[in-house]
This record gives sequence, structure tokens and C-alpha cells, in this order.
Amino acid sequence: MYIADMDEERLNAATKRLRALGAPVAAIRGEAVDTSLAILKRLEPKGLHFAFIDPYSLGALDINIFRTLSRRTRMDMLVHLSKMDLQRNLDENIGSALSAFDRFAPGWKDVIDADQAQRGIRGEIIDHWRDLVSGLGTKASTEMKLLKNSGGQHLYWLLLVAKHELAHKFWKTAANPEGQGDFFKL
Repeated sequence: MYIADMDEERLNAATKRLRALGAPVAAIRGEAVDTSLAILKRLEPKGLHFAFIDPYSLGALDINIFRTLSRRTRMDMLVHLSKMDLQRNLDENIGSALSAFDRFAPGWKDVIDADQAQRGIRGEIIDHWRDLVSGLGTKASTEMKLLKNSGGQHLYWLLLVAKHELAHKFWKTAANPEGQGDFFKL
């Protein structure tokens, strides 16, 4: 099991917790773009692989992470997309020459209609990101599971990025609240 984080203290804490549970952990410190490449080099090319990508913000969710990991034929990725970050920082990013979202979805300003409600803009940004991911030979699921805090505030979406349709079939079942009961409750 490979884990990575830029923050050494958090990386050490996660490593310690996982090792206490008996997990065979290899920790790599650095930015996700760099650590994804380092991890990819260590993976069995024909093995089955799963990545959980949990960035601090959308700006940290660089499309190059997906470019790197999608080079493995059998790589499924569960991705945390911060709805809160997209909502909270949308106006700032629309008005900025250099946006935090540029690493997440390069070219997003060229494909959105900025003269619409924020909800429409956010949807177009996510759709553009999905198109970029699909251009890498993989597919970002349209089944996005919204997770909320105990007060009902929207925090983030979870969605699957995978090449094989069977993975998407499993995800559709897992993301269905009727099929999984309390599976996604916080």
C-alpha cells in the first residue's frame, strides 16, 4: 500500500495508523503529481490497482495525476471532488487571470458560459474535467455521490474514474443509497 502526502506530519501520522493495523505501507512525501509518478513506477504493470485521490482542494487535483495513473491498464480511482471549494472560490477563480482551477481542468474558462448562474458554471467545469479525463482513455463516472456534514452542508462528491465498465457497474451500485443503506453516511 502506497500513501503520499506533501505534509510530512500528516504522512507520518497516517503511516503510523496504518502500520498499527498491520498494513504494509510505503510512504512517499511530495506533491501528488510527483508522488503519483513515483508510485506508478513501483506498480506491477499488469496488476489490478486502486487509487483513492483525496486532495486538499481542486487546485491540488492536477489533471497530470490522472495522466500518470491512467497509464496503467488496470487502474481504478476513487476521487474526492471538493464541491465546497468549487462553490466558495468560483467567483475568485472566474475573475483571476491565473486560476486555482487551471491545474484541475485546464482550459475551463474557454468552455464555460460565465454569464449564467453559479450552478450552471460549476456543472460545466465538472463536465469539462470529465471530458479531459475521458481523453486519457478512462472514464469519470456520472454517478457522483454527494457527501454532507451532520448539518447538511455540501462538502464533496465521490466519483469513480476507471477504464472497465464492470468497475462503473460496481460503483453505480455502491453510490445508490437504496442499494447500500448507511454506506455513505458520515
